[in-house]
Amino acid sequence: MAKLSTEDTAAVLALVAKVGGSHDVPSFAHTALEGIDRLIPNIISVYNEINRFTKAVNTYIFPEIDPVLQAEMDAGFAENMHEHPLVIHFAKTRDTSARMVSDFMDLDSFKQLNVYKECNAKLGLESAMVITLPAPPGILIGFSLHRDASGFSERDRSVLNMLGPHLANLYRHVQAHQDGERLRSVLTADGWAVLLVDDHGHPTHVTPHSKQLSASLSVNDGLVPELRDALEAHIELVRRNGIAAPSDPLTIATEEQTLSVRVVASPTSPHVLLVRANVRPREALIAAGLSFREAEVALALLDGGTNDQLASKLGIATGTVRKHLERVFQALGTDNRTSTAASIAAVIGR
Repeated sequence: MAKLSTEDTAAVLALVAKVGGSHDVPSFAHTALEGIDRLIPNIISVYNEINRFTKAVNTYIFPEIDPVLQAEMDAGFAENMHEHPLVIHFAKTRDTSARMVSDFMDLDSFKQLNVYKECNAKLGLESAMVITLPAPPGILIGFSLHRDASGFSERDRSVLNMLGPHLANLYRHVQAHQDGERLRSVLTADGWAVLLVDDHGHPTHVTPHSKQLSASLSVNDGLVPELRDALEAHIELVRRNGIAAPSDPLTIATEEQTLSVRVVASPTSPHVLLVRANVRPREALIAAGLSFREAEVALALLDGGTNDQLASKLGIATGTVRKHLERVFQALGTDNRTSTAASIAAVIGR
């Protein structure tokens, strides 16, 4: 491996610092590609996500090319990736060092492959150097650099090898951040708010959705006694057994509302509190688009019974029950009593 100059080393570290500011995979890929192109000038640099089992291919290319051409190249690569020498090598060995096509075959042999004819030939990409990032079996993630027949030097390989472990760590970072954002959006959509607290129950981070809810859980700059006791007990349990599992829901009643709280303690702080306001069943159904009376009929339906029995229970005519149920079906997008009952239960959280 060629020894890098002081200037090359400094340039690699500067790129690592710049890529470190990425918070999702697209920004990670684009920033890295642009920087790699400055370090190792080539025709195009490509970030690849490849599923060898499903033949799914996702790429980001620098500099950008015509989208139609990119789609054609992606399709050609997906269909013929199984014969590419670098795909074969990385899939077989899980190697993460920089490798060139020329490590495995000469140019004339490479040009005979369908993967070259259907992909590389469209831009005259006669040489390639690739480095991969750790990924699950069957998945290949990495960066590929492409030039004409001039190929790449050992200096180029050394630059990419120095950059590789840093890119792998940064990729794990952006993946974790992206997964966390997805999880938080799912929790928020389901009504849950997220609080991080220290060992004493003092908030260290509060998501925007949880600011109002967290006020209901606090007293004297700490948690209400029953929640503080639950947190302390769960912290002790986790530290003793080493298993960070969510606690059973704890109900906290305040003057304004009733809250469900789950504690996810960790061996060291911060600890996670998942908080959700309990909505009364009728209010939840009204929020879903039902009228007050339709919500009453819906709740009665959930308990079972014929239209006559519902009418008797609610003190209204059977025909009125039928009309209300038609409206309930329409509002919930259902077409029978069984699916409607399931939708009602989902809305009220039963």
